[in-house]
Amino acid sequence: MTKHILQNNKGFSLLETVVALGILVVGIGGAVGLVAQSLASIEAIKNKVISANLAQEGIEVVRNLRDENWLNDVHWRGEGGGILLADGDYRVQYNATALTSFTDTFLQTNSSGYYGYNNEYGYLGGSDTVFKRKITISMISDTQIKVISRVDWTEKGRVKFIEIEDRLYNWK
Repeated sequence: MTKHILQNNKGFSLLETVVALGILVVGIGGAVGLVAQSLASIEAIKNKVISANLAQEGIEVVRNLRDENWLNDVHWRGEGGGILLADGDYRVQYNATALTSFTDTFLQTNSSGYYGYNNEYGYLGGSDTVFKRKITISMISDTQIKVISRVDWTEKGRVKFIEIEDRLYNWK
């Protein structure tokens, strides 16, 4: 009788082992899937952060150009001399001293991590990024302009964008 019980326990141990291995494989598979999804999310979040900063930088560049006009005692929108802030679509980079007509070109990044357009304002770019930036200026009144900074990028075959709008005034 004792021999019969021992044989049944050996078979049951094999079944327990197979079930335990199955549970372990499902658990590890879930963890691997979670890690893969987390890595994809990190890339998406990284692109959103970079695009938000590039859009904000576009607004700041236009604001700096307006301020430069004030410092040089010319019309705040650059009329009659100065940096012209006229209606239209433009591209800018962090060290711009003027607005450049918009072309659908990718921003580049250099080894220092700066984003810009190659051979513009002394910027020596590196590799193309996935980002494109367009600045749109619209005159609202004699004392107000609307500035829209839009950054587009492609992620997993879908075009994504972020758009920031600001109003600049002649408060001086």
